[in-house]
Amino acid sequence: MLYSLEMQDYKSLSQGLEITALFLGWQDYQSDLWLPVAKMTWKDDFSQYCFRYTKGMAQAIEVSPIQKSSFITHPDRLYRSHITQNESLKFKSRMPLSRTRYVSKQQQWLGLPEDPIDPIAYVSRSGGRRYQDSYNVFPEIKPDSQGNYHFHFLPLDVSKLEPDCYEYLLQLAPGDRLEITDNRLNDGRFQLGRLPGYLQEMARNCPAAIQIEVARVNPKAPQFHSLLCHATVNGALLTPFAAPEYQTYLEI
Repeated sequence: MLYSLEMQDYKSLSQGLEITALFLGWQDYQSDLWLPVAKMTWKDDFSQYCFRYTKGMAQAIEVSPIQKSSFITHPDRLYRSHITQNESLKFKSRMPLSRTRYVSKQQQWLGLPEDPIDPIAYVSRSGGRRYQDSYNVFPEIKPDSQGNYHFHFLPLDVSKLEPDCYEYLLQLAPGDRLEITDNRLNDGRFQLGRLPGYLQEMARNCPAAIQIEVARVNPKAPQFHSLLCHATVNGALLTPFAAPEYQTYLEI
């Protein structure tokens, strides 16, 4: 397996980054609605994984015939825990399993060690997006000693930037502060991409709680990987993922 690790190394990498779970977000492109729809947790020794739908999925079922159709035969599946010995397929397919040619470079672009590869850390920063996909992955994390939360992410729509804007992006430096306007990043001159759904929600609910800065610029990477950002969320003003749609159902 591409990312085979000693279990001790795997544990130290993920827990060192304070990742306690992974969420799966879903985007309805017709209405532009974004919702968290599932959550995956694991045992400390990574011997078992638990996949559960969140209450956001119930909202997704109400607005999306496609989502609704997947529960018609077994509607109780929404309330069940799914225990596996490996990562849930909905998350595993977004981890660096089938991308052997580019993973080591992607690790570097994501600001992660090239070896060993930690798939949980990888997908928490990359978002696990696939071509023409309506899902993304993002991490639940613990706050630091000051009570703040730290997320690393790749802005959306960077590949759609105009050439002059993209050239300007490549001149940014780590530590440069970025502003948020209508869910889009800018430095006062150019728009530089869009926030992922989970950060859009935070910025909408409490804009004063979030600060964004450039973490890394990758001029030789594909455009999608060219800009890595770091979001600091002030835990005194906002607790991430406390809203009802992020909560999982009690087992029935």
